[in-house]
Amino acid sequence: MNPIHPDLDEVTRRWGKNYAAKPEYATAQIAVWWDMIDCPIPEGYDPRQVRRSMEVAFKKLGYSGPVSITAFGDHKQTPDHILRGLSSTGVALAHTTPKIQYNRIFADVMTWQDHNPPPATIMIISSPDGVEMVFSDCLAEVQQRTKYNLFMAYSYRPYKMSVLLTSAEWLWESLLAETQRRVLQKCSVLQKCSERGECTKMFYCQYCFCECESLENFRKHLSSEKHASNEGVDVPGSISLNRYYHRLHLKAKVLESFPKTVRTRKAYRTGFGHLHNHLRLTYR
Repeated sequence: MNPIHPDLDEVTRRWGKNYAAKPEYATAQIAVWWDMIDCPIPEGYDPRQVRRSMEVAFKKLGYSGPVSITAFGDHKQTPDHILRGLSSTGVALAHTTPKIQYNRIFADVMTWQDHNPPPATIMIISSPDGVEMVFSDCLAEVQQRTKYNLFMAYSYRPYKMSVLLTSAEWLWESLLAETQRRVLQKCSVLQKCSERGECTKMFYCQYCFCECESLENFRKHLSSEKHASNEGVDVPGSISLNRYYHRLHLKAKVLESFPKTVRTRKAYRTGFGHLHNHLRLTYR
């Protein structure tokens, strides 16, 4: 865990203050995006405890809504026992690599919020640098336009105050410690798991945009020539691609309020000159 410089300690002393759930969010859904590259499971920790740890922490603050968790990581390097343990408790596993991890998480968050209006809670688990570099500005704008609740968990204590308005913040290993002395309890999603200890359709490849119904099929896909070809393709950097996704998202939001007239359709074909200028200024 990174140490905090004495000069910065006073600035972030009040960091991590968690607040009780407001009534409108208490039973609303909680969607978690977990960056396993920056926040891995500690050595020797039972992966089946991850979901339970989060749910215990949420319930302490008064949240009892359904929880969905997607773990993004280089799962070619993740041991089978961790993948099986996570999937057995309903954690979805999305394969990515460090060069695209942030833009895939960002794109997934944007897609999810388009189909899941508030009240709901968004949770990001990543490093402070990753959050600041990729998510802060866009999530701050989402919070301004909507009323999503926001949780954060970091790999180490942030060294400066964030622009994000959060209802709860944790250090990753402290969050996992919630159930270290507790007996693993079955959650409702376990009833949907197969006898082999894993859930169906819980494995996703973020390079090939496909899903697999078992760990064996997932491993087979990740070792295939098709996947190797897709993973070998150069992609834009995380920040530039996120800006591209964010601009498309803003454009879609503006178009929702446009009248569907012949003139509008013509403007779309010719590039929305004035709209592009508006979005360019808005984004800056």
